[in-house]
Amino acid sequence: MIDRFTGVALMGRIAPQQLLALYAVLNVLLCIVAAGMAAVIALGATRFFMSIMFPTIFALGIKDIGEHARIGSSLIVMAIIGGAPGCRCCGCHARFARKGKPARKPLARLAGKI
Repeated sequence: MIDRFTGVALMGRIAPQQLLALYAVLNVLLCIVAAGMAAVIALGATRFFMSIMFPTIFALGIKDIGEHARIGSSLIVMAIIGGAPGCRCCGCHARFARKGKPARKPLARLAGKI
């Protein structure tokens, strides 16, 4: 919960769009530079930066759309849930994949996003 409270406190001083962009860049940097045990620590640190992402994206997504806020908010939630079949597909592929064959999981995830 410290991550969420820290994010909210920072949003009082920094514009939500800028804080979201900063947190996203820091997350990407953590994922790129980490290797070995540092990668495990970086994985834990990404939780800190991701804590404000969905609430901020949601709030910014429905800001200033007036009477369309209901449909806009439901579309944002459906977009999040829409990625779930891709994870299921990757899990099934991992379970039944033959050893020695090239992995097609990234292609399954890409197809789900398109």
